[in-house]
Amino acid sequence: VRVNTTRVVVAVVDGFGRPRGWPVEIAGVAGGNGSLAVELVEGGRYTARASALGFTNATEFTAVGREVVITLKIPTAVVKARAVDGFGQPRDWPVEVAGAAGNGSVVAEVLAGRHVVKAYAFGKEFAKEVEVAPGREVEVEVKVPTARITARVIDGFGQPRDWPIEVVGVARGSGAVGPVEVLAGNYTVRATAFGREFVQQTVVGVGQSAEVVVRVPTARLSVAVVDDGGQPLDRYVAGVELAGPLSLSFDKPPRD
Repeated sequence: VRVNTTRVVVAVVDGFGRPRGWPVEIAGVAGGNGSLAVELVEGGRYTARASALGFTNATEFTAVGREVVITLKIPTAVVKARAVDGFGQPRDWPVEVAGAAGNGSVVAEVLAGRHVVKAYAFGKEFAKEVEVAPGREVEVEVKVPTARITARVIDGFGQPRDWPIEVVGVARGSGAVGPVEVLAGNYTVRATAFGREFVQQTVVGVGQSAEVVVRVPTARLSVAVVDDGGQPLDRYVAGVELAGPLSLSFDKPPRD
């Protein structure tokens, strides 16, 4: 009995049309990786399948003629993602897309469609959606909205002083602090002097650098004790008490 056969070749390619070593099969007949070639009974109906990245491409065909060639495409694309700060500078923060992860950047082969690229910094997640077509390579930047703050404290005469100062919840120092990297937003800068706090608010935008100067409203006071004739009596003074924004005590009249 003569049985007519057809040679069937099945191959799998990615979204760029490149041959890949992914699993292929003719259901119930044979399987392989990347491609396979078998002799099938002419006129028979068969199903060819290829699978990769959780996606299966299947097609039914009839074995006719001397040879049938079937190419099954997995609709892949490539996403190249990286993390940048508010100034557009690349940073080594963790980045991930479609299960692939890296520090600063990642290259991921994905199925065509919509994907979310995520970056992590300052204990928070920052995400950006991207739509990618089969056979396309897309570059994506996830911007972490950073800014910089520098703070310093001066006295009422504009002179720098080494009083404690802090960007509340961020950093602290003596006299000055920063520049410190922060997420864009509202911040409080606080200086401490003479047992009191002096506060200034600031708003810093994405990619901006803010300098905050906290002025402690100081002044200089000289006290002289004189008699009715204007002659100094300092040697008779046992103490001086000053009342005002600050309560101060001196053993002798203060000079500047």
